Amino acid sequence: MRKYILISSLSIIGLFILILIYLNVYGIKTNKFNDLINAKIREIDPKISLKLNNIHFKLNLSEITIKINIKNTKVYIDNEFIDLSDIDINLDFIKFIRNDHSIKKIKIISKENSIKNITNFLNSYKFNIPRFVIFNQIESGNIQAIGNVYFDPKNKNNFTYEITGEIRDTNLNLFNKTYVSNINLNFNIKDHTFDFDNINLKYDNIDFQSKKISITNIGKNFEVKGDLKNKKGLIKPNTFSKLFNFNLDFLEKKEILMETENEFSFKINSNRSIKDLNLKSRLKFDEIFSNKIYQDLIYLEDGVIETEYSNNNLSIQILSKYSFLNEKYNNKENENNIKLNIKKENDKDINVESFIKNKKTKINSKEFTKYFQFEKKFFKNQEIIFGSDSRASFKIDKTNKIKNLKIESILNFDKIKIDYTSNRLKKRIPNYNNQIFLSSDHLELDYSKNKTQIKAKGKYSFNDNFDNFEINIVKEKDKFDFESYIDLNGSLIIIDEIDYKKEKDLSSTVKVKTNYKKNNDFEFEDIILLAGKDKIALSNLILSRNFKVKDIDKIELNYLNNNGKQNYIKIFKSKQNYELIGDHFDGKLLIENLLKGDSNNTFLKIFNNLNSEIILNLDKLYVDNQSYLEKIEGQLIVKNNRIQSGKIDALLNRKNKFSLNLKTNSKNEKITNLFIEKPSPFIKNYKFIKGFDEGNLVYDSIDKNGFSKSTLIIYDFKVKEVPLLAKLLTLASLQGIADLLTGEGIRFDEFEMDYESSKNLTTIKEMYAIGPAISILMEGYIEKDKLTSLRGTLVPATTINKRISKIPLLGNILIGKKVGEGVFGVSFKIKGQPKNLKTTVNPVKTLTPRFITRTLEKLKKN
Repeated sequence: MRKYILISSLSIIGLFILILIYLNVYGIKTNKFNDLINAKIREIDPKISLKLNNIHFKLNLSEITIKINIKNTKVYIDNEFIDLSDIDINLDFIKFIRNDHSIKKIKIISKENSIKNITNFLNSYKFNIPRFVIFNQIESGNIQAIGNVYFDPKNKNNFTYEITGEIRDTNLNLFNKTYVSNINLNFNIKDHTFDFDNINLKYDNIDFQSKKISITNIGKNFEVKGDLKNKKGLIKPNTFSKLFNFNLDFLEKKEILMETENEFSFKINSNRSIKDLNLKSRLKFDEIFSNKIYQDLIYLEDGVIETEYSNNNLSIQILSKYSFLNEKYNNKENENNIKLNIKKENDKDINVESFIKNKKTKINSKEFTKYFQFEKKFFKNQEIIFGSDSRASFKIDKTNKIKNLKIESILNFDKIKIDYTSNRLKKRIPNYNNQIFLSSDHLELDYSKNKTQIKAKGKYSFNDNFDNFEINIVKEKDKFDFESYIDLNGSLIIIDEIDYKKEKDLSSTVKVKTNYKKNNDFEFEDIILLAGKDKIALSNLILSRNFKVKDIDKIELNYLNNNGKQNYIKIFKSKQNYELIGDHFDGKLLIENLLKGDSNNTFLKIFNNLNSEIILNLDKLYVDNQSYLEKIEGQLIVKNNRIQSGKIDALLNRKNKFSLNLKTNSKNEKITNLFIEKPSPFIKNYKFIKGFDEGNLVYDSIDKNGFSKSTLIIYDFKVKEVPLLAKLLTLASLQGIADLLTGEGIRFDEFEMDYESSKNLTTIKEMYAIGPAISILMEGYIEKDKLTSLRGTLVPATTINKRISKIPLLGNILIGKKVGEGVFGVSFKIKGQPKNLKTTVNPVKTLTPRFITRTLEKLKKN
């Protein structure tokens, strides 16, 4: 019996071992446990059910577990299901025997399912708003996955899961109406983290790749991190605008051929809004065109854009070459480079900073007038060759307006033409042809809203000869400061007011330092002309807007004038008065103007409204090539630009007296008294008299409101040639006297002329001259540059004396017994335009009582 029991026991044990070995090696297939498995699944979640085929059981003795494999299963939650390839369930063998919670792990391998089926299944299983938001963006695609569920041995309701797999041919319709297609990737989902790698997708017809993108569920938000790059393709600028909700209107809506590398992170909240976006991007492009609202001159090419975006702050750096939109400006040999920094902080304005370089670019000037204000009449369209190294910065506000523009630039350019019509300049520089040509090898431009500064070195020309120049211009608000050094070697310079001419090709330089305030005066701190040994210098000169002198501190003149005379004179201001001192000065031109009646317009006309005392202290002042005034002392009182009073004393040619007195009486009449011994240096300025010699001159005049009455008297003088008088004598058949006039000259005892002047009209009330050979009485008028009308009487002095000696009664001589009786003489008339005077003579004429009366008056004096 014992043997039978032993054998039976061993047989049972052996059979059991064989069964265990068989189960461990081969397992068994059965459907008897289907209900049990569904029951266990319902213990996990009552909503889940399985449609099971035969189940393969296998024992793992080493782990003391039971492994259950189920193939070709469907998992249902309500009406939603997933097709599965395999389900592997790992049970704790001991707990299974005890009928305790025995599931340790479930591994699920799916077939390739539609992603929409998966998302619907997951949402049915356990609805989650953030997950639903993400899943809802999926339009199509397929997924195959392996899922592992790990159960807590102590708490059957606790478990973790991990899902890996791949997604193919998926399309998403993301937030902001952004469409992503052809998505292929591998994924790993574990707890609250979604990792995606080896990603390929298409966005706006551009192929993108990513090594890894991670999505982490943090409360109600999802945090996304990853990288993205694309192969070279055409990208629309608004692609970035839609993706990052950022305005890129400063770019033209034209596709950009580019490739990119990007790193990013952001969060998605329950409202499907992207926030906390962080982006680092490197973009290589072929061409980028900016919006023509901002500029339509250049476009970028062959460049790199590096972008950083964080907390609504955008930073873009562009390193690129550039070309001109107008192809004729482009030159393959040019080296055009640009660097742009663009920054945008929250709701603030966009800050743009640019650095631009180019070499010898040929461009039309009209392109610059789009951005800078130039007077078109001065700066007409022209081709300019220039190079630059420039920095510009500005802001773009919400209305796309440019603000706070600042430019710092170093330029060089060839032959810019400026059209500037100036009679004042042409008067000083006769070869000026209303055009200035400029070339500069170094021009610095510093521009901002409140200040503009220009520094330049280069060459300029009024014709074909170029001279050097340096300028420094500073504009602050309405004020201009200007400083320059300009060579004048190739220009003829004329200053008529001081009888100066700087010959062409004489080495010379002018220095000017001035400032000007809009609607105000020109203030010249210094004007200095150096030409050879000549120097003309002015200090602290203030000119009105009509270029009249309002004030000046100092004038220094040291030059050789047109007459070959060296001039050295200084004018100093002391308080409101001026002192004029000097060693020598050629006053020939000044004397000529004074004798032409230009006393109030020659020097004083350059002033705006002079009120001052002028003190004179000159050693020598030339009145012609040989004669001069010396030891000149005196003063002039000037009010409202007119000489009110004054006194000047000097010696003419070392021994002859010269005295000038000026005063203004209570009737506002200016009275002039002039006395000159041996006045021939002054008289010879009248071109109709030649060979004047000896005599004394007295001139008295009363002037008021531009109307003057004057008397000119000259005593004991001789003239050698008076062309008009010689013609009269010849026509009057007084050839002997005419010969005398052109030979040794005719002596006069006295010459006296009373005349009135107003504007351009001179009326000779009476001009009378008497001498041993001839006497003249004349009257008439001269209208300047229009008409001359003179008439008078001319009588040989011997005839007068003879007639007078035979008249017994003075009354009969003066009145005559009958009409037409009396002493015979010659009458004449001169009339016509200045260059076409006609002279008529009547050699037989009864002398008028007036002529005889004037003659007797003179004879009595003698």
